[in-house]
Amino acid sequence: MAESYGARVRFHPVYERSRPDMFHVVRHAFASVQLEAGESIVSLSTWLGHSSPKVTFDYYAHFMPGAGKRGLATMDTWLV
Repeated sequence: MAESYGARVRFHPVYERSRPDMFHVVRHAFASVQLEAGESIVSLSTWLGHSSPKVTFDYYAHFMPGAGKRGLATMDTWLV
């Protein structure tokens, strides 16, 4: 987009309009990063204001590929 002022022309960058759901995109990114880093689903549920950890789990379980493996690894060290 350009504006003319006599002999001068000023160019303005054209920015994409913000998505109306941007808050939820950022919220989802935050939750996924926390779970991938190993944060507790109970803690995350509290931070997000969900009514229960089940709600959080239903939305974000796919970000927990290693869930359960840490506990099994700990038990393996006890039994060795």
